[in-house]
Amino acid sequence: MYRQAVFSIIVAFAFFGHAFADEAGRIVFVEGDARVSGKPALQGSPVHEGERIETGPKSYLYIKTVDNGFFILRPASSGRIVSYKIDSQQPANSNIKLEVTEGVARHISGEGVKKARNSFRLNTPVAAIGVRGTDFTVFTSGETSRIAVHS
Repeated sequence: MYRQAVFSIIVAFAFFGHAFADEAGRIVFVEGDARVSGKPALQGSPVHEGERIETGPKSYLYIKTVDNGFFILRPASSGRIVSYKIDSQQPANSNIKLEVTEGVARHISGEGVKKARNSFRLNTPVAAIGVRGTDFTVFTSGETSRIAVHS
């Protein structure tokens, strides 16, 4: 009986764990076939830390982060907002980690990231990027990553 209860709790966390994760942002624009954790992305819906986000061909997904920045996936791209914790009282305690596993993404820093530049990281399959700029685009594939800093 005890094992069954423990197993049920583990299964519940595996399937519903994102419901307990912090909200990282909200979807403000969807074009085409975009998905969040395998479900169709809907404008106005929250995106929680750890959820997988992806776009199909000719699709776009714009997420406005909790600190008024943007994380944008362009067509045929995938990634995650691994962590998006902003501590406005002590910016050094902030932790912002993004991941782009395939395709092209753009990040425009919000106020929290601007105050905690050393706490920002974007990972790709071949690089860990700590761009301190406020607006950049990254392209990645299994073999290469390129970045363009806009400002």
